[in-house]
Amino acid sequence: MSKFKIEHNSNYPIFFKIIFFSKQYLILTIIILLSLQGFSQQITFNSIYNPDSVYNFTPSGHSIICQNTNYLVQAVSHNMPSCNGTLMFLKLDSLGNIFNKKSFIQDSILYYSGLSSFIKTHDNGYCYAGGCRTVSLTKSYHHIVKLNSNLDTLWTKKILQINSIQEDILQICETSDNGFVMVGEKYITNSVSNILLIKLDSLGNQLWYKTIISGGENWGLQQIRQTPDNGFLIYGYNINVGNPFIMKTDSAGNLIWSKYPNSQFFNQGGAITITKDGNYLFAFGYGSQILPSGYTDAVAQLYVVEYAPDGSVIWDNKFDLTGFDLNVVKIEVLPDNNFVVLGSYEDIADVSYLAKIDISKHEILWKTVFGYTLDNTSENMPMDFTVCPDGGFAISGLYSSSLIPQKMWVAKTDSNGYAIGMQYLGVNEMNNIKSKEDVKAFPNPAIIQTTITYPQLNKEGELQVYDLLGQLVYEEKLAKTSTQKEINIQSFKAGLYKVVVRENGIIKG
Repeated sequence: MSKFKIEHNSNYPIFFKIIFFSKQYLILTIIILLSLQGFSQQITFNSIYNPDSVYNFTPSGHSIICQNTNYLVQAVSHNMPSCNGTLMFLKLDSLGNIFNKKSFIQDSILYYSGLSSFIKTHDNGYCYAGGCRTVSLTKSYHHIVKLNSNLDTLWTKKILQINSIQEDILQICETSDNGFVMVGEKYITNSVSNILLIKLDSLGNQLWYKTIISGGENWGLQQIRQTPDNGFLIYGYNINVGNPFIMKTDSAGNLIWSKYPNSQFFNQGGAITITKDGNYLFAFGYGSQILPSGYTDAVAQLYVVEYAPDGSVIWDNKFDLTGFDLNVVKIEVLPDNNFVVLGSYEDIADVSYLAKIDISKHEILWKTVFGYTLDNTSENMPMDFTVCPDGGFAISGLYSSSLIPQKMWVAKTDSNGYAIGMQYLGVNEMNNIKSKEDVKAFPNPAIIQTTITYPQLNKEGELQVYDLLGQLVYEEKLAKTSTQKEINIQSFKAGLYKVVVRENGIIKG
């Protein structure tokens, strides 16, 4: 975003910054200053780390949680030549500096975890679930750790795996009874796996153990959410066929329904979440072709489906976000019930993306495509993100390039997906300024009102104003052939606002 000069006088003026974007998008960014004390700048950073000083190999940040202005990152580091590994819980300050670390280290033991496998609990503590196994694979355990807010260990559980080639716990979810449910894979053969569900009480004791039979397929990459009716929503991925799916179970883990949207095509990884009104969002990379035998790569675009609790489709949409092997890592619902999607795809490098989507209009409000670096050898792989109290986003994952071996990657962006030091791909609407002459605000600065002028509308339209958290704070219809609208700004609070002018549902520009 362009820099602007902040001034101040006793009348608390409101300043406007107008930006006209490419790709048929017209977005007006309004900077409002009521007082110097009332304006809070969002802190951002973009850093890579090697926090494992013992073994010094391949760290990756699998989960991230905001703790006030600090961040908690769960990471795993492997050193295959020496057959060692480390499970780490790291505290970062608001600038991304590590100031506390708790590690689990054991010779000849490898630790593993899925994505978003470290969660905040109702008592303001934290819980982690993953696995550890001997390098020889003679013994494997499910590993659960309960921590307090200072990362002190309250209890740990190691559940020995039996009667299986291998079991992998990939995610944990706290349940309404203050217990937990874990989801993962139970391998029957090297190429066939079932979904594994394990219910724990609040102290980590196993209450029940269930499997959902795959019918000879290989299912992986699970996520789990508890639904408002105390059932469970599960995301998985059919590795053999190349298609994501979701399943709904009751509170005892019994399957109610399952969905394979567009399963005739090769689709990429996805994610699930639950809306404020109790519906289910499922996002994934939609492949537009059936791949020949032996091929595993395809161009895909972001595809989102909203399901009702009974499994019926409320809406689905393919969005203008396309890339080679595009996948989804996680979805988070925002306070205004819109949502943000994190994922990655291949371009000049392996890049990450964030996209904010309007849940009612089914369109992208903004998107950013970024990486720690974007040279043609770099890999920028996101693994988790969370919405921060200031409206920005904290992201964890891994980074590597031809010059830098794999390191843990953590970034904090502002509410539009931008961070200091980040490299951005010049293909997103928020990044390419085309012209400032087609839209104006007058007076500027203003105290009571301002008038927004814009290109003439050919159809009826609307004007919307969003605050820093993406919440709609102002909305008004626009008449056909209109070219301007006066806005009363006396009730606006200090902060960053975005104004969108739409023509019959299409952003005008």
